[in-house]
Amino acid sequence: MSQDFVTTTEMVAYARKHMSEKAWARLDGAAETETTMKRNRLGFDTLALQPRILVDVSRIDTSTTFMGHKLRIPVLPAPIGSTQLYDPEGHRAVARASETFGTVPILASMVVISTWEEIAGVTPAPKILQLAFSGDVAWAREAIARARQVGYRGVCFAFDTPRFGRMEREMIATHEPIRPTSALRQGMSWDLLPSVIEGAGLPLIAKGVTHPEDARRLVDMGFEVIYVSNHAGHALDHGRGAIDYLPDVVSAVGGRAQVILDSGVMRGTDVVKAIALGATAVAIGRLQCFGLAAGGEAGLVRLFELLQEEIFYAMTYLGTPTIADIRREHVITGVPSVTPPSLLSAFPLLGE
Repeated sequence: MSQDFVTTTEMVAYARKHMSEKAWARLDGAAETETTMKRNRLGFDTLALQPRILVDVSRIDTSTTFMGHKLRIPVLPAPIGSTQLYDPEGHRAVARASETFGTVPILASMVVISTWEEIAGVTPAPKILQLAFSGDVAWAREAIARARQVGYRGVCFAFDTPRFGRMEREMIATHEPIRPTSALRQGMSWDLLPSVIEGAGLPLIAKGVTHPEDARRLVDMGFEVIYVSNHAGHALDHGRGAIDYLPDVVSAVGGRAQVILDSGVMRGTDVVKAIALGATAVAIGRLQCFGLAAGGEAGLVRLFELLQEEIFYAMTYLGTPTIADIRREHVITGVPSVTPPSLLSAFPLLGE
C-alpha cells in the first residue's frame, strides 16, 4: 500500500483518516492559542526560493553527512515519545525504516513498548538516543553510560521542556489535566550540565536551542550539534517560528558545530530553505508520524522517498547539483505568505 502513494499529500490524507482521535489530538494540537505552531509554518512560507539557470543539473546528489554518518537526504526522524500511537511497532519501526532508507534516527528515551536495549538491537545501523535533561546528575550520567554500552552513536539532550506544555486541544479531547513534571527536571541548570556530560564518551547534541548566546555556551562546553527547535509549538505559546531563529544560531556557532532544525518541516522545499540558511539537516516530527500512520515502517520509508523527490526537484530548479551548493543566495526573506498557516497548510490540496 505505501508504495502506491505518489505525493506526501496523499499520505497525510490517508494517515489522518486511519489514526485514532487520541493520536490525532496529539498531532493536531499545540500550546494554548497554537500561535507558535502556526508561526513555524509561517516562517517557512515567508521564505521564497531563488532559482539560477544554465547550471548542469544532469546529476543531482541529495546526500549529506551528519556526525560522520552519510544521510541519503538531509532529514532525520525527530525524537518522539509516542510513536506507538501511530504504529504498534513504535521506535522499532522508525529504526528499521531509517536503516532501509539511509538516515539516522534520534529516538526518544521515554518509550513504553520497548527498552533502549531492544531498540538498539533492532538494527546495527547508527542511532542516537534523546534524554530529557534532569537535575538528577547521577541518573543522567548512568543513562549516558547505558546508551554508550548498548551502541547508540550519540546522546541528544532535550533542554526545551522543563515542564510539559499546556496543550489545550489535547486536554479538551482527553478531559485530562497537564501531565505532572518532575521537580528534578524543572531544576536543571547550566551549573549542573558540566557534571552530567563530563566523560560522556559520545557525541553530544543540544536540543531546544533558539538563543545565539545559549548556542555559543553549549559549543564552548563541547556539544557537537546544536538542535534548533521550539518543540513544534508544544511548549511556549507566542514564540517565533523555529526557522526564524536559525540564522542567528548558525552565526553564533560559527562553524564550530553542526546545526539541525525541527518544528514545522513538512516539505522538501522546507528542507532546502533550512539548508540555505545554514542547517546541516532537519528533523521531522509530525511528518514522521503521518508516515507511520500511513503504513508503518514501509510508510515511513515511502515518506522519505517522496521527500527526496521533492528535494531533488527543488535542487534541479535552483541550479544546485549538491547539498553543498545550496547557499544563502537561494532564499529571499520577507515575502508574503499565500496560505493561512496551520498544521496542514503545507498540503492545500487536502481542502479540495
